[in-house]
Amino acid sequence: MADFYECSFLIFWVWRNGYTYGSVVDEIDDTHVSSIPFPLLKDEAVQKRINDLALEANEKRFEAYKREQQALQLIDKEVIFAK
Repeated sequence: MADFYECSFLIFWVWRNGYTYGSVVDEIDDTHVSSIPFPLLKDEAVQKRINDLALEANEKRFEAYKREQQALQLIDKEVIFAK
């Protein structure tokens, strides 16, 4: 069984191969994913490396989002609503 923190590998694989689930699906259950062939690599080190890169990318996207929000707040304060 894959470790909870190693699920990014599978999520990334599903996304990369065109299986999309999003805001239009209220709940994803076994009927949605039973036909998706999930790969588990024989080389666990490679699978872990892919997982770690996917997690790192998500962390960087979140950090970029926070910085963008800071920039927008600064524009509001110093430019748009400046007195």
